[in-house]
Amino acid sequence: SEAGETAKTFLSKNEKLKQDIGEVKDFGSFVTGNVNIQNNNGNATINIKVYGERKTVNASVDLVYRSGQPWRVVAASYQNEAGETVQLLDPYQTRNRLLKIAA
Repeated sequence: SEAGETAKTFLSKNEKLKQDIGEVKDFGSFVTGNVNIQNNNGNATINIKVYGERKTVNASVDLVYRSGQPWRVVAASYQNEAGETVQLLDPYQTRNRLLKIAA
């Protein structure tokens, strides 16, 4: 799906994720989550395994689209080795993205 491809592209390019796991080499073939679309608006949560040069982690990406615009990442995180959730987007960036989408 477009939401899944957008999530993979975001994770591949995310510097914070690459600092921890190394360059992204591949993604798990089993993707879970949900996509909800009503009229021209949609929300999605994509859960996917990310294989890096040094580590493999489970990531979650939240996306939205409004009025037929492309999917946009509004939140993303992964579980590190200690079981902690590591946020991949600055909360202020997320707020600004949501404001732009709503406009």
